[in-house]
Amino acid sequence: MRSESAVKEEIPTPDRLTETIADKLSNPATSSDFDFYQGVNQVLAEVGMSAADSGGQLSFYGQDPIVPSRIRFATMAGIGLAAKTIAAAAVWRDRTGQGQDIHIDVRKAYRRFSGFFEGIWETVNGRSPAMGAFENNPFLKMPFFRETRDGRHVVTLNFYPESHQRALNFFRCSDSVESLENSILQWRTDDLETAAAEEGLVLAKVRSYEEMREEQQYTDVLARMPLISVEKIGESEPLPFKPAAKAPLDGIRALGMGHVIAGAAIGRDLAFYGADVLNVWRPNSTELEAFYWDVQVGMRSTILDSSKEDRAKFDLLLKDADIFFAKQASWLPEIPRARCRRVMRKKARTDPRYRGSSRRERAVVEPAWI
Repeated sequence: MRSESAVKEEIPTPDRLTETIADKLSNPATSSDFDFYQGVNQVLAEVGMSAADSGGQLSFYGQDPIVPSRIRFATMAGIGLAAKTIAAAAVWRDRTGQGQDIHIDVRKAYRRFSGFFEGIWETVNGRSPAMGAFENNPFLKMPFFRETRDGRHVVTLNFYPESHQRALNFFRCSDSVESLENSILQWRTDDLETAAAEEGLVLAKVRSYEEMREEQQYTDVLARMPLISVEKIGESEPLPFKPAAKAPLDGIRALGMGHVIAGAAIGRDLAFYGADVLNVWRPNSTELEAFYWDVQVGMRSTILDSSKEDRAKFDLLLKDADIFFAKQASWLPEIPRARCRRVMRKKARTDPRYRGSSRRERAVVEPAWI
């Protein structure tokens, strides 16, 4: 008979993500009350920080629900905004000794979602963004859930030109919502997801939480992935910040290949806090005007191709960069690790190991999903 300790060792320890989701599903909230301070500190604790690192007071105004939803959209936006602001304030405090009070209006933080919920995006000279070549693209028409032959649903977001054309050829349909939906209705969900994956198309089956828990992407990746991860991949001497800073990231140079929203938003935030940011585009790259106006703010842009000459220019830019950020793995050139000092996931803005030293390291930043 096995000992009790041996039996315990065979029982896998539940991961925090699974524990949290299971708890929320079993004990749904019955009140709009939420502890913002605890939420912010939980995020910052991933990099050894807390709200106190700003050197001032943190306050919030407003709460969910702002729109009819079981999901706390404004809370998520408010916590994310507070966490990155505290990180920037901590850098400023290290450089100047000055603390800052931070106030988050949760109602306004939610407005970052308004483009998708209400179709209200940033304007230029009072003009809203135009759809241009994306006008009437069936893959952009909401709701995104498309019914299949067996009564399930898939989401397919092949709206960029190359994948758009490949998807139309795959579905053998015309460029209309009706034709696309009729084609999807001919497929069983699992067969469609497998066939689309083999073609390299953006398509996924809509799963319940119970179904998702059984997927390899969840068990081997998501369930094991921390909210923020910091991996040191090389040794180097820290570089001092430049004196007489006018903003938290003044003197920092960032090079990126940010596309869509997640990757480019890293560059936008770095620029907002004072970094000199250059975003690299590929020839023939295209972007929704709404996305471009939303996240390509404060950055300069250039275009480089895959030629030897442009690769040499890229290497020179990379050599002088303190931070490299990226979104799409397919865009990335092979970057020797010797040129990089540290890797940070999206949302990781500072490394607490070097706080208080008035020094910085070169870093590579990428979104958690690419």
